Amino acid sequence: MRFPHKLLLAAALLTGFGGSGKASPPDPRHAETSGSAEVLLARIRVSVDDTLYEWTTSALQPMETASAGIGGARPEGQKAPALTPGTVLSFIDLKPGRRYRPDDLERRCREGEARLLDSALTYGARVTVLPPRRAPETRTVLVTVKSGFLWRFGGGNAYGTVGKAAVGGERLSVRLFAGWNRNGTEILHQRAGGLPLVLGAGAFFDAPGLWPLPLDVTGLPPQTRVFEASLTQGVYAGPDLFLGVDEGAAFSLGTEGSPLLSVQPRYRFESFLVSRNPGDAPVRAGSEGRLWWFPGREDSAKAEVSAWVRLPLSERLAAAAKGAAGASVGEFGFDLFGAEDRSVRSGYAFDELQARRFGYASAEGRLLVADLPLGGGISCRIEAFAFADAAVLERFRGGSTGMRDAEAFGSGLRFLFDSPVFAYFSLSGGVNPRLEPRFCLSGTAGY
Repeated sequence: MRFPHKLLLAAALLTGFGGSGKASPPDPRHAETSGSAEVLLARIRVSVDDTLYEWTTSALQPMETASAGIGGARPEGQKAPALTPGTVLSFIDLKPGRRYRPDDLERRCREGEARLLDSALTYGARVTVLPPRRAPETRTVLVTVKSGFLWRFGGGNAYGTVGKAAVGGERLSVRLFAGWNRNGTEILHQRAGGLPLVLGAGAFFDAPGLWPLPLDVTGLPPQTRVFEASLTQGVYAGPDLFLGVDEGAAFSLGTEGSPLLSVQPRYRFESFLVSRNPGDAPVRAGSEGRLWWFPGREDSAKAEVSAWVRLPLSERLAAAAKGAAGASVGEFGFDLFGAEDRSVRSGYAFDELQARRFGYASAEGRLLVADLPLGGGISCRIEAFAFADAAVLERFRGGSTGMRDAEAFGSGLRFLFDSPVFAYFSLSGGVNPRLEPRFCLSGTAGY
């Protein structure tokens, strides 16, 4: 009586998984109207590297009855999957025993598929609602993934980095940094104890060269502070919503004065908005906010919130927009000169873009120019973009008062190296209304 299930599973496993991390061609999925009655999700079956697990209301366990090479009974000598089934399921907003409208169930499956592909933990992912076999009011969801390349290599301004994701098959990553101006390590577990609990820590020594970008502790350039340490705690209130608190310390050796401490409650929300057409790329939208409180400096605090959207217009063309606002009191403000993905990219001086409070908006049109295989499994996507940035700000330095505006208009290229390098570079050139130019090279894939 297992024959139909094995055919379905074999078909899912034979679906083409390439090394690019892109979704497989769209499959014809059963379309049901939003007016249909709710159905019961009886079970979720997870195939990870050809090993099959089943999650029901009672347990998540290997399917011992599945045939060798397809299910839980692995042939002798076959390696265990690189990802645990719990790691895979943490990207999917579904639970056995709950009822869903058929169209809502399909939507959640496609959103989970998009999250898995975006995680860079898989080479391919497919989340499918299987048609009912006996009880027409119940459904089974089949999740099929092929684990990706889990080592991480990259770099930035005068430093290199190496690390590994999915250590032990969990959402645990470790990275090491070494170079002229950035040395240290960070560790992050996004599913500690098998729960939606996030724990992380980092320590950095920004020498012999000075780290040029804003510190996480203050949001301002480090000046003479060359040591940083940070802790992160939080929870995932859902696959798309993180709520947490960071603590940070920045200090210098051989100088007087106490370390600069900060406590930073924050949230981050990012969602994949899928259409009714399975062939359409999802719209990505999100928001994040952070409050900085500085113990021992009661008169200093600041807060910032932002939101963004990325809209695919065709296979190669996309649009993106971002808005942000922030306000501060005391001795710390905001940097709109060098902050990644929130800068006015034209020829203003550094001090002109240091803000006590600000509003910011940016828009980009993006065109995929080429997708180049470079050999050894490495590929590079080259993306051209045109941008417009605008900000209204109260200057933080220079004794000025009142709100001033700043604008930038220009274009650029992005070089996007995905697995296994995971390095991204954006080169842009822009001018302001005074026709003052500025050229920027930053390690970002864009907002």
